Amino acid sequence: MNTKLILIAITLAGSVACAAPISPVVPNGDATATPLVATTATTGIEASPTPADASATPAATATTTSDGASAVPTGGELLLLHEDALVGVALTTGTMRQISADVSDFVVSPDGSLIAVIRGRDRNSQLWIVSRDGSKQQQLSDDQRVYASMSWLPDGSGLVYAASTAASQNRTTWLDWAAFCRESSIYLMSFTTRKAQPLGEGCDPAISPDGRRIAYATRPTRSDAQTFETANTAGNSIHLINIKGENGWNPVKASGGDVGEKNPGLVAYQPVWSTDSKRILYHVFIGMRIEVDVNLLSIVDAKDGTQTLLGSFAGWSRQLSLSPDGSAYGIASQNTGDARGFGGWDVWRTEFFDFTGEREIFLPEGAFQAQGQDLVEPLWYGQRFAWLGNNSDIAIVMPPTWVPGDAPNNSEELGMADQPGNVWVLSLGDTPNAPLFEGVQFASPIAYIP
Repeated sequence: MNTKLILIAITLAGSVACAAPISPVVPNGDATATPLVATTATTGIEASPTPADASATPAATATTTSDGASAVPTGGELLLLHEDALVGVALTTGTMRQISADVSDFVVSPDGSLIAVIRGRDRNSQLWIVSRDGSKQQQLSDDQRVYASMSWLPDGSGLVYAASTAASQNRTTWLDWAAFCRESSIYLMSFTTRKAQPLGEGCDPAISPDGRRIAYATRPTRSDAQTFETANTAGNSIHLINIKGENGWNPVKASGGDVGEKNPGLVAYQPVWSTDSKRILYHVFIGMRIEVDVNLLSIVDAKDGTQTLLGSFAGWSRQLSLSPDGSAYGIASQNTGDARGFGGWDVWRTEFFDFTGEREIFLPEGAFQAQGQDLVEPLWYGQRFAWLGNNSDIAIVMPPTWVPGDAPNNSEELGMADQPGNVWVLSLGDTPNAPLFEGVQFASPIAYIP
């Protein structure tokens, strides 16, 4: 390890949101009226949030509700799901406030003043926008499609997202993901025009930090012998386009090869841009090897397609997130196909790495050199996490009975199923403290707002 990350406590959680592929619902208003959001939003996680006001929130329409504003705390807060509600928890006091009810996913605008949320589940879900203080909640969609993987344009002027005619939002295994993605398309919704532009067929869209390009996973194109399904479950690419949906090409292809071969894996999924917009981290599902669902994590040059192996993990990736300066990353995975029959917290694992040096990783095909080194011992049971505005502090959701230094591996079953957890913070050189907040919804994403 390069450094020893010691655990300090805090308890919270947040999320990533999804979006809708249609124009906002404005039954009593002009579709070309006042933009939903100001287009001068700042970028970057460390930008000070702008207090919500009439110029920075969605215009009130017949589909707008007001659940009542709540005071936004100073000193920053974590956003998370608690009993199906989106809540904010102050880092300084642990005070919880409700922002929006019946939420399954969310993502915060670059300047922190707005939050895009998915309210409801599966085909009963719809896309909404809400101010950070919980006021002026506006519904943007009204159909039977399922939304996922939403991200904001860097200037806050719109959203890119996936919308699918699949029956479920679930994308926690290879086949679940394939069922969603083979019926999914990518859309860009502009808040200025209030129109949704289709960009391509696929899922997992990600906007480059400079706002110029979009990477996404294309739809699977063939069935595979590893499953009895006749529907397409394999054979796709990571596709790049500009913000207008033009000049596309595939820097990554998953053609079914093994590790070490050209175009390995059954599917490539969940691309994440580097902070300089020059490279893309991406996942490749290799398939079952010695009773384990093996995945690779790699990085590709967005200009020339040069690929570098970063590591491997079991199951399916639930989150990949870079540190604010891009020098490190964390990955949370969920191995739902665990050969021991474990489930719940027992199949989650979170790891943190930098990009310096090399290390040797061992796979069924042999030993391979991977770029980067681990920053901390793997956190067994660790779920989703959020960087707290720097490169050393990370809020992470852990089981309710977990304490720092406990359970260095998952050789013993916790047997806690899907019970709510607590949030802790990984910090350099600090000593453990008590959790700040308890009751984080199982598998809840987590977000930090200064």
